[in-house]
Amino acid sequence: MNNPFTILPANLLRQSLGEAEDILSQLLTAAQALADADENHTRAKSAANAVAETLAAAEVELIVAAETQAQAGDGPLAGLAKTSKAYTAALAKLINDAHAGELAELHANVRGLSVVAEEATIAADRARTLYSSYRHASDLKAAILKASL
Repeated sequence: MNNPFTILPANLLRQSLGEAEDILSQLLTAAQALADADENHTRAKSAANAVAETLAAAEVELIVAAETQAQAGDGPLAGLAKTSKAYTAALAKLINDAHAGELAELHANVRGLSVVAEEATIAADRARTLYSSYRHASDLKAAILKASL
């Protein structure tokens, strides 16, 4: 025997089904937004990593050139032992100066693309949270409808 308190009248059932359709529509929209956000995140991270690798390669070339000069007794690393703090400081200065000079554009691109990648991460996280909330709402609505029939 059916419990009269759990059976919905036809008008409430139609309303509940309409709400379920709205939630489903929002869930589908959130799923597409999540897919788009994940794709943007992947592209942004890839671009940031590619430029960071290019910068790292340019820094290595700079260090190799400075070490070659040092072996000839010239340049900012000349006369410094590789294990000394002075060598480490000179190397850091060399790289920092390059970031402000010949590698400035590349360094700025790395920083800019890192910000874009971080923003894409945040957007993907937000899209994931929104999708999850609609998914839970749809699960709840499905349980309510099931219990009402």
